[in-house]
Amino acid sequence: MSGQDILVGSYSNFISKVGIDEDGMVVVKGKLYHESINNPSWLCRSEIDENIIYAINEIDNFQGEEAGALCAYRIENGRLELLNMVSTKGAWPCHAAIHPNGKIIFIANYKSGNICSYEISKATGGIGKMIQVVDHRSLMAQGAEAHAHQIVIRGDRIYATDLGLNCIFSYPFDENSSQLNVNAVETILLPADSGPRHMVFHPTESVAFVLNELDSTLSVIEVDAVTKRLKNHILCTVSTLPSKVSKDHMGAAEIQLSTSGNHIYCSNRDISHNHNDTHHNSIAVFNFNGRSSSSCLHLIQHVSTHGVHPRHFALLHNDTVLAVANQLSNSIVTYPLDNISGAIIDEDHIKHVFHEGSVVKPAHLLVL
Repeated sequence: MSGQDILVGSYSNFISKVGIDEDGMVVVKGKLYHESINNPSWLCRSEIDENIIYAINEIDNFQGEEAGALCAYRIENGRLELLNMVSTKGAWPCHAAIHPNGKIIFIANYKSGNICSYEISKATGGIGKMIQVVDHRSLMAQGAEAHAHQIVIRGDRIYATDLGLNCIFSYPFDENSSQLNVNAVETILLPADSGPRHMVFHPTESVAFVLNELDSTLSVIEVDAVTKRLKNHILCTVSTLPSKVSKDHMGAAEIQLSTSGNHIYCSNRDISHNHNDTHHNSIAVFNFNGRSSSSCLHLIQHVSTHGVHPRHFALLHNDTVLAVANQLSNSIVTYPLDNISGAIIDEDHIKHVFHEGSVVKPAHLLVL
Protein backbone atom coordinates (compact mmCIF):
# COMPACT_ATOMS: atom_id res chain seq x y z
CA MET A 1 0.00 0.00 0.00
CA SER A 2 1.14 3.55 -0.68
CA GLY A 3 2.32 5.58 2.27
CA GLN A 4 2.04 9.20 3.30
CA ASP A 5 5.16 10.81 4.76
CA ILE A 6 4.76 13.11 7.74
CA LEU A 7 7.17 15.31 9.68
CA VAL A 8 6.33 15.47 13.38
CA GLY A 9 6.90 18.76 15.17
CA SER A 10 7.38 18.34 18.90
CA TYR A 11 8.44 19.67 22.27
CA SER A 12 11.88 18.11 22.03
CA ASN A 13 15.23 18.63 20.29
CA PHE A 14 14.41 16.79 17.05
CA ILE A 15 11.85 16.38 14.30
CA SER A 16 10.58 12.85 13.63
CA LYS A 17 9.69 11.47 10.21
CA VAL A 18 7.02 8.78 9.93
CA GLY A 19 5.08 7.11 7.14
CA ILE A 20 1.42 6.15 7.39
CA ASP A 21 -0.08 3.77 4.83
CA GLU A 22 -3.70 3.43 3.69
CA ASP A 23 -4.34 0.84 6.40
CA GLY A 24 -3.17 3.28 9.07
CA MET A 25 0.06 1.46 9.81
CA VAL A 26 2.70 3.85 11.18
CA VAL A 27 6.35 3.32 10.23
CA VAL A 28 9.09 5.38 11.88
CA LYS A 29 11.53 6.59 9.23
CA GLY A 30 14.00 8.43 11.42
CA LYS A 31 14.81 11.60 13.29
CA LEU A 32 16.11 14.92 12.00
CA TYR A 33 18.54 16.61 14.36
CA HIS A 34 20.26 19.99 14.39
CA GLU A 35 21.80 21.90 17.27
CA SER A 36 19.48 24.83 16.53
CA ILE A 37 16.31 22.81 17.24
CA ASN A 38 14.51 23.63 20.49
CA ASN A 39 10.80 22.77 20.81
CA PRO A 40 9.99 22.72 17.07
CA SER A 41 6.24 22.74 17.76
CA TRP A 42 5.07 23.94 14.34
CA LEU A 43 6.43 23.21 10.87
CA CYS A 44 5.84 24.63 7.39
CA ARG A 45 6.99 23.44 3.99
CA SER A 46 8.22 25.85 1.34
CA GLU A 47 5.76 26.70 -1.44
CA ILE A 48 8.69 26.88 -3.87
CA ASP A 49 11.18 24.14 -2.87
CA GLU A 50 9.79 20.94 -1.35
CA ASN A 51 13.15 20.20 0.29
CA ILE A 52 12.98 23.31 2.47
CA ILE A 53 11.05 23.47 5.74
CA TYR A 54 10.55 26.13 8.40
CA ALA A 55 10.38 25.26 12.09
CA ILE A 56 9.26 27.36 15.01
CA ASN A 57 11.24 27.08 18.23
CA GLU A 58 8.53 27.63 20.86
CA ILE A 59 10.71 29.30 23.47
CA ASP A 60 10.82 32.67 25.22
CA ASN A 61 14.54 33.43 25.18
CA PHE A 62 16.37 33.69 21.87
CA GLN A 63 19.84 35.22 22.01
CA GLY A 64 18.88 37.24 25.08
CA GLU A 65 15.64 38.53 23.56
CA GLU A 66 12.22 37.60 24.95
CA ALA A 67 11.31 35.78 21.78
CA GLY A 68 11.20 32.47 20.01
CA ALA A 69 13.03 31.53 16.85
CA LEU A 70 12.13 30.72 13.26
CA CYS A 71 14.53 28.34 11.52
CA ALA A 72 14.86 27.57 7.81
CA TYR A 73 16.28 24.14 6.89
CA ARG A 74 17.09 22.27 3.73
CA ILE A 75 16.62 18.52 3.99
CA GLU A 76 19.48 16.72 2.23
CA ASN A 77 20.00 12.97 2.40
CA GLY A 78 17.95 12.67 5.58
CA ARG A 79 19.81 15.50 7.34
CA LEU A 80 18.95 19.07 8.20
CA GLU A 81 21.09 21.88 6.81
CA LEU A 82 20.39 25.15 8.60
CA LEU A 83 19.92 28.00 6.13
CA ASN A 84 19.42 30.61 8.85
CA MET A 85 17.39 31.42 11.93
CA VAL A 86 15.79 34.65 13.17
CA SER A 87 13.86 36.00 16.11
CA THR A 88 10.07 35.73 15.96
CA LYS A 89 9.87 39.10 17.74
CA GLY A 90 7.69 37.59 20.43
CA ALA A 91 7.74 34.82 23.01
CA TRP A 92 6.28 31.31 22.64
CA PRO A 93 5.54 31.34 18.91
CA CYS A 94 2.92 28.66 18.25
CA HIS A 95 1.90 28.89 14.61
CA ALA A 96 3.25 29.94 11.21
CA ALA A 97 1.79 30.17 7.73
CA ILE A 98 3.37 30.80 4.34
CA HIS A 99 1.58 32.96 1.79
CA PRO A 100 0.65 31.04 -1.38
CA ASN A 101 3.05 33.24 -3.34
CA GLY A 102 5.86 31.62 -1.35
CA LYS A 103 7.46 34.97 -0.56
CA ILE A 104 6.26 35.70 2.99
CA ILE A 105 5.93 33.78 6.24
CA PHE A 106 3.70 34.92 9.12
CA ILE A 107 4.20 33.90 12.76
CA ALA A 108 1.81 34.05 15.75
CA ASN A 109 3.48 34.63 19.13
CA TYR A 110 1.29 33.32 21.93
CA LYS A 111 2.90 34.73 25.05
CA SER A 112 3.65 38.18 23.63
CA GLY A 113 0.30 38.50 21.87
CA ASN A 114 1.69 39.69 18.56
CA ILE A 115 2.22 38.53 14.98
CA CYS A 116 5.18 39.17 12.72
CA SER A 117 6.14 38.56 9.10
CA TYR A 118 9.36 37.93 7.19
CA GLU A 119 10.38 37.78 3.58
CA ILE A 120 11.51 34.41 2.21
CA SER A 121 14.55 34.54 -0.06
CA LYS A 122 13.69 33.44 -3.59
CA ALA A 123 17.34 32.58 -4.21
CA THR A 124 18.08 30.44 -1.16
CA GLY A 125 14.77 29.74 0.55
CA GLY A 126 16.20 31.23 3.72
CA ILE A 127 14.46 33.83 5.87
CA GLY A 128 14.96 37.37 4.63
CA LYS A 129 14.29 40.76 6.18
CA MET A 130 11.57 41.35 8.71
CA ILE A 131 8.50 43.03 7.22
CA GLN A 132 6.18 43.87 10.10
CA VAL A 133 5.27 43.29 13.75
CA VAL A 134 1.70 43.91 14.92
CA ASP A 135 0.88 43.94 18.64
CA HIS A 136 -2.68 42.76 19.27
CA ARG A 137 -2.75 44.56 22.61
CA SER A 138 -2.73 47.88 20.77
CA LEU A 139 -5.89 46.95 18.84
CA MET A 140 -8.24 46.30 21.77
CA ALA A 141 -9.21 48.76 24.50
CA GLN A 142 -9.50 46.24 27.31
CA GLY A 143 -7.38 44.74 30.04
CA ALA A 144 -7.29 41.12 28.89
CA GLU A 145 -4.02 39.59 27.82
CA ALA A 146 -3.47 39.05 24.11
CA HIS A 147 -2.51 35.53 22.99
CA ALA A 148 -2.15 35.28 19.21
CA HIS A 149 -2.67 31.65 18.23
CA GLN A 150 -3.06 31.08 14.48
CA ILE A 151 -2.60 32.76 11.11
CA VAL A 152 -5.01 31.98 8.27
CA ILE A 153 -4.39 33.37 4.78
CA ARG A 154 -7.40 33.75 2.48
CA GLY A 155 -7.48 35.95 -0.59
CA ASP A 156 -6.54 39.52 0.27
CA ARG A 157 -7.06 38.95 4.01
CA ILE A 158 -4.84 37.69 6.80
CA TYR A 159 -6.77 36.37 9.80
CA ALA A 160 -5.25 36.02 13.26
CA THR A 161 -7.07 34.29 16.09
CA ASP A 162 -6.45 35.64 19.59
CA LEU A 163 -7.30 33.35 22.49
CA GLY A 164 -6.76 36.00 25.15
CA LEU A 165 -8.80 38.76 23.53
CA ASN A 166 -11.60 36.39 22.42
CA CYS A 167 -11.57 37.62 18.85
CA ILE A 168 -10.29 37.16 15.33
CA PHE A 169 -8.47 40.02 13.64
CA SER A 170 -9.07 40.40 9.90
CA TYR A 171 -6.26 42.36 8.24
CA PRO A 172 -6.36 43.70 4.67
CA PHE A 173 -3.16 42.51 2.98
CA ASP A 174 -1.36 44.31 0.15
CA GLU A 175 0.61 41.72 -1.78
CA ASN A 176 2.66 44.40 -3.55
CA SER A 177 3.96 45.99 -0.35
CA SER A 178 3.63 42.78 1.75
CA GLN A 179 2.05 44.92 4.47
CA LEU A 180 -0.97 44.37 6.68
CA ASN A 181 -3.18 47.45 6.86
CA VAL A 182 -3.50 47.75 10.63
CA ASN A 183 -5.58 50.93 10.35
CA ALA A 184 -8.32 49.03 8.46
CA VAL A 185 -8.34 45.90 10.63
CA GLU A 186 -11.74 44.34 11.33
CA THR A 187 -12.50 42.52 14.58
CA ILE A 188 -14.75 39.47 14.79
CA LEU A 189 -15.84 38.98 18.38
CA LEU A 190 -16.31 35.61 20.07
CA PRO A 191 -18.06 35.13 23.44
CA ALA A 192 -16.21 36.15 26.59
CA ASP A 193 -13.81 33.48 27.88
CA SER A 194 -14.30 31.29 24.80
CA GLY A 195 -10.67 31.53 23.64
CA PRO A 196 -10.66 31.15 19.84
CA ARG A 197 -7.69 28.96 18.96
CA HIS A 198 -7.89 27.61 15.40
CA MET A 199 -10.23 28.17 12.46
CA VAL A 200 -10.88 26.83 8.99
CA PHE A 201 -12.98 28.05 6.05
CA HIS A 202 -15.54 25.88 4.28
CA PRO A 203 -14.39 25.20 0.69
CA THR A 204 -17.71 26.18 -0.96
CA GLU A 205 -20.19 27.48 1.64
CA SER A 206 -20.00 31.02 3.04
CA VAL A 207 -18.99 29.97 6.55
CA ALA A 208 -15.93 29.43 8.71
CA PHE A 209 -15.56 27.09 11.68
CA VAL A 210 -13.80 28.37 14.81
CA LEU A 211 -12.61 26.08 17.61
CA ASN A 212 -12.66 27.78 21.01
CA GLU A 213 -10.14 26.34 23.44
CA LEU A 214 -11.20 27.74 26.80
CA ASP A 215 -14.85 26.71 26.79
CA SER A 216 -14.46 23.72 24.42
CA THR A 217 -16.93 24.93 21.81
CA LEU A 218 -17.21 25.03 18.02
CA SER A 219 -18.64 28.16 16.40
CA VAL A 220 -19.87 28.63 12.83
CA ILE A 221 -19.29 32.18 11.59
CA GLU A 222 -20.84 33.72 8.51
CA VAL A 223 -18.67 34.72 5.54
CA ASP A 224 -19.81 37.46 3.15
CA ALA A 225 -20.77 35.72 -0.09
CA VAL A 226 -19.52 38.65 -2.22
CA THR A 227 -16.35 39.87 -0.49
CA LYS A 228 -15.48 36.41 0.94
CA ARG A 229 -14.60 38.10 4.23
CA LEU A 230 -15.46 36.88 7.70
CA LYS A 231 -18.49 38.67 9.14
CA ASN A 232 -19.14 39.57 12.77
CA HIS A 233 -22.03 37.11 12.93
CA ILE A 234 -22.03 33.75 14.69
CA LEU A 235 -24.58 31.35 13.15
CA CYS A 236 -24.38 28.70 15.87
CA THR A 237 -22.14 27.35 18.63
CA VAL A 238 -22.04 23.85 20.10
CA SER A 239 -19.98 22.10 22.75
CA THR A 240 -17.26 19.74 21.53
CA LEU A 241 -17.58 17.68 24.73
CA PRO A 242 -19.99 14.89 25.68
CA SER A 243 -22.81 16.16 27.89
CA LYS A 244 -21.46 14.37 30.97
CA VAL A 245 -17.95 15.84 30.67
CA SER A 246 -17.30 19.15 32.44
CA LYS A 247 -15.36 21.79 30.54
CA ASP A 248 -13.23 22.33 33.66
CA HIS A 249 -9.64 21.21 33.01
CA MET A 250 -10.45 20.67 29.34
CA GLY A 251 -9.08 22.52 26.33
CA ALA A 252 -10.04 22.09 22.68
CA ALA A 253 -6.97 22.02 20.45
CA GLU A 254 -7.23 21.27 16.73
CA ILE A 255 -9.92 21.53 14.06
CA GLN A 256 -9.89 20.10 10.56
CA LEU A 257 -12.40 19.85 7.77
CA SER A 258 -12.99 17.00 5.35
CA THR A 259 -12.27 17.68 1.68
CA SER A 260 -16.00 17.91 0.98
CA GLY A 261 -16.52 20.38 3.82
CA ASN A 262 -19.34 18.22 5.17
CA HIS A 263 -17.48 16.85 8.21
CA ILE A 264 -15.69 18.71 11.00
CA TYR A 265 -13.20 17.08 13.36
CA CYS A 266 -12.12 18.61 16.70
CA SER A 267 -9.79 17.38 19.42
CA ASN A 268 -10.56 17.64 23.14
CA ARG A 269 -7.62 17.60 25.58
CA ASP A 270 -7.40 16.92 29.27
CA ILE A 271 -5.23 19.82 30.44
CA SER A 272 -5.17 18.91 34.12
CA HIS A 273 -1.98 17.73 35.78
CA ASN A 274 -3.58 14.48 36.91
CA HIS A 275 -3.57 12.38 33.75
CA ASN A 276 -5.12 8.94 33.95
CA ASP A 277 -7.50 6.74 32.01
CA THR A 278 -10.57 8.37 33.57
CA HIS A 279 -9.84 11.74 31.99
CA HIS A 280 -11.35 12.72 28.67
CA ASN A 281 -9.23 12.94 25.52
CA SER A 282 -11.23 12.60 22.33
CA ILE A 283 -11.97 13.45 18.74
CA ALA A 284 -15.42 14.96 18.21
CA VAL A 285 -16.93 14.47 14.76
CA PHE A 286 -19.67 16.76 13.42
CA ASN A 287 -21.74 16.97 10.23
CA PHE A 288 -22.33 20.40 8.71
CA ASN A 289 -26.01 20.69 7.77
CA GLY A 290 -25.71 23.94 5.81
CA ARG A 291 -25.80 27.54 6.93
CA SER A 292 -29.56 27.84 6.35
CA SER A 293 -30.33 25.02 8.78
CA SER A 294 -31.71 25.93 12.21
CA SER A 295 -29.15 23.51 13.62
CA CYS A 296 -26.17 23.81 11.33
CA LEU A 297 -24.00 21.30 13.23
CA HIS A 298 -24.89 17.72 14.08
CA LEU A 299 -22.73 15.61 16.39
CA ILE A 300 -21.83 12.20 14.94
CA GLN A 301 -19.59 10.78 17.66
CA HIS A 302 -16.88 11.18 20.29
CA VAL A 303 -13.98 8.73 20.05
CA SER A 304 -11.18 8.27 22.56
CA THR A 305 -7.71 9.19 21.31
CA HIS A 306 -6.20 6.32 23.33
CA GLY A 307 -3.68 8.76 24.68
CA VAL A 308 -3.36 12.03 26.58
CA HIS A 309 -3.44 15.57 25.20
CA PRO A 310 -4.30 15.23 21.47
CA ARG A 311 -2.74 18.51 20.41
CA HIS A 312 -2.90 17.92 16.67
CA PHE A 313 -4.19 15.48 14.05
CA ALA A 314 -4.29 15.02 10.28
CA LEU A 315 -6.67 13.58 7.68
CA LEU A 316 -4.87 11.29 5.23
CA HIS A 317 -5.47 9.20 2.11
CA ASN A 318 -8.51 11.06 0.82
CA ASP A 319 -10.06 11.30 4.28
CA THR A 320 -9.92 7.55 4.93
CA VAL A 321 -7.33 7.68 7.74
CA LEU A 322 -7.18 9.93 10.80
CA ALA A 323 -3.80 10.28 12.56
CA VAL A 324 -3.75 11.81 16.06
CA ALA A 325 -0.70 13.18 17.90
CA ASN A 326 -1.07 12.58 21.65
CA GLN A 327 1.47 15.00 23.11
CA LEU A 328 1.70 13.67 26.65
CA SER A 329 1.56 9.98 25.70
CA ASN A 330 4.39 10.25 23.16
CA SER A 331 2.19 8.55 20.60
CA ILE A 332 0.59 8.74 17.19
CA VAL A 333 -2.69 6.85 16.90
CA THR A 334 -4.51 6.19 13.61
CA TYR A 335 -8.12 5.31 12.86
CA PRO A 336 -9.98 4.26 9.69
CA LEU A 337 -12.53 6.80 8.45
CA ASP A 338 -15.63 6.46 6.30
CA ASN A 339 -15.13 9.37 3.92
CA ILE A 340 -18.83 9.34 2.98
CA SER A 341 -20.35 9.59 6.46
CA GLY A 342 -17.26 11.15 8.03
CA ALA A 343 -17.43 8.73 10.95
CA ILE A 344 -14.57 6.83 12.54
CA ILE A 345 -15.44 3.30 11.46
CA ASP A 346 -14.07 1.21 14.29
CA GLU A 347 -12.42 2.94 17.22
CA ASP A 348 -10.89 -0.34 18.34
CA HIS A 349 -9.14 -0.80 14.98
CA ILE A 350 -6.21 1.44 15.78
CA LYS A 351 -2.46 1.51 15.16
CA HIS A 352 0.01 3.11 17.57
CA VAL A 353 3.51 4.46 17.75
CA PHE A 354 4.27 4.45 21.48
CA HIS A 355 7.35 5.63 23.34
CA GLU A 356 10.59 3.99 22.16
CA GLY A 357 11.95 7.55 21.87
CA SER A 358 10.82 7.68 18.23
CA VAL A 359 8.03 10.19 18.88
CA VAL A 360 8.44 12.54 21.86
CA LYS A 361 5.75 15.05 22.83
CA PRO A 362 4.32 15.32 19.30
CA ALA A 363 2.72 18.71 18.65
CA HIS A 364 2.19 19.01 14.88
CA LEU A 365 1.82 16.63 11.94
CA LEU A 366 3.08 18.20 8.70
CA VAL A 367 1.82 16.09 5.81
CA LEU A 368 4.36 16.07 2.98
